[in-house]
Amino acid sequence: MIPVLTRHFLAETYRLTGAVIAILILVYLSNRLARYLADVASGELAGNLLLTLLGLKLVVVLVLLLPAAFYLALLLALGRMHSDGEMVALAASGIGPGRVLRYVLLAALPVTLLTGLLALGTAPWVSGLADRVLLQARSTAVLSALAPGRFTEAGRDVVYHVQASDAGSGMRGVFVHIQRPDGDLVIRAARARLEFDAERGDRYLVLEQGSRYDGTPGQGDYRVYAFDRYRVHADSGRPVTPRANHEALSTAALWQAGSARAQAELHWRLALPLAVPVLALLAVPVSHARPRQGRYARLLLALLLFVVYYNALGGVRTLLAGGQWPAWLGLWPVHALPLLLGWALLRRQLGRPWLPFRRG
Repeated sequence: MIPVLTRHFLAETYRLTGAVIAILILVYLSNRLARYLADVASGELAGNLLLTLLGLKLVVVLVLLLPAAFYLALLLALGRMHSDGEMVALAASGIGPGRVLRYVLLAALPVTLLTGLLALGTAPWVSGLADRVLLQARSTAVLSALAPGRFTEAGRDVVYHVQASDAGSGMRGVFVHIQRPDGDLVIRAARARLEFDAERGDRYLVLEQGSRYDGTPGQGDYRVYAFDRYRVHADSGRPVTPRANHEALSTAALWQAGSARAQAELHWRLALPLAVPVLALLAVPVSHARPRQGRYARLLLALLLFVVYYNALGGVRTLLAGGQWPAWLGLWPVHALPLLLGWALLRRQLGRPWLPFRRG
């Protein structure tokens, strides 16, 4: 009977987890797609990399959705078992809350391992790749904005003109006018191409076989230089340098780094897989409902506890990144609060001191 019950509980929990995470993914993709489409319409992103970018961002956010989806699935599964009288039947068969908690933690084990794999290994690598794809999409958008036969402004200081475009990123007959405080800069080149520096995040227009004219309009002090290859920033003459993204650093690099932001990111990655068993333990007493209360009687309270728990993790992470929280303490006290609450609710539910793995 026990193996059959175990399979039934695992199948019900994972089925609901899949359904919940599918809904959460759909909501996330709808929101993210709307933002990216707005950037594509404004010319800030290239549309051909949109699906790739969405897929990469989905992998990154999946590590946040898994604990939430599993917790909600447990609440729905346990709530249904309470409302349908299955918990009463189990108790009459000698299977009390201690045995139910075993099933819950057993179901939480694969989700914990998957979340840990994503948080500690896969998500950081994918996050760095997503940043590079995003910068590449912005660079491609700059190239597509340089339509042949018309003048294109990049900010208030740079004007481009391209006579014709070749296949790929090549251009012919390029004119560039840059306004500077010390005088204007005019560049003419036979050919040009867009170059992307993924390491620095800068976008450059590489000009070949041309001339550069420096000077102030109305004065005869122009200086003329001939060049074989010349490179200018593609966006208003200013480099696009992304902020340091600790989310893209490997876990080993974070472990060796001594900065507060690196420590905050490291503790956050450790907290995500740990949140799965913590929420699983909390779900057992919180989902308990009396026969006439209904299946979703405790759902609002359970969601409120989840929001408080996740917000507390995020708040302490912010304090840790700002150096206002001890690094050695990390996020561990935040995990202790729902554990103590779950323990207290279980004791109150049973009405006596109780060991969680003792046969009920």
